[in-house]
Amino acid sequence: QAVYSGAPAPGAPAVDAAAGPLPPLPEPPSAQTPQEQGVAMLAQCVARLPQRNRLLLHCLVDLLAAVSAHAAANRMTASNLGVVFGPTLVKKENEDLLSMLKMTERCDIVATVVTHAPELFPV
Repeated sequence: QAVYSGAPAPGAPAVDAAAGPLPPLPEPPSAQTPQEQGVAMLAQCVARLPQRNRLLLHCLVDLLAAVSAHAAANRMTASNLGVVFGPTLVKKENEDLLSMLKMTERCDIVATVVTHAPELFPV
């Protein structure tokens, strides 16, 4: 068992305390999964919306979540709702035809919002 003596280990570079502060440590790896990170980013985006827009989105997402809850009967899973509503709800003001062709990301965003509605819109 090694005991710290206050002296640098043999072969270790000397540290000059007058040289200034040490560089910051790197960020520890995130314990969140990529999906959890995506939901956290969506929650930040929702929180930044103006209050009226956030309330309207909350009402719409609640409706879509209620529809999705009956997917066994109506076949409207969160993914299917994303296909229907993604192109309309997630778009830029001025976009070209090429960017409009990338719909899968938009559909995935809407499906994630519907699936994680309670986390994005806490009561």
